[in-house]
Amino acid sequence: MESQQTNHARTPGFLSLEHAADYADVSVKTIKRWIEGGLPKYQAGPGSKVLIRPSDIEQFLIRKETKAPNINEMVKEVLQELHGST
Repeated sequence: MESQQTNHARTPGFLSLEHAADYADVSVKTIKRWIEGGLPKYQAGPGSKVLIRPSDIEQFLIRKETKAPNINEMVKEVLQELHGST
């Protein structure tokens, strides 16, 4: 039993949908949406269990990551436009 806990502590090669959701701290429904959005999935054949690699989750989220807008820069641009239009 102890060896199973040790193996579980390492990042597994593949995760079920449920374990992928736990890994990413999201719902299974979100994982399915991510798959529709391009997250790679692995299946032995139609109707077989869907597996996800943790590294694919990480890469998918990095690709989808959006930068927060620079509010100061936006305000500066608006003020310049306002001052330029008078």
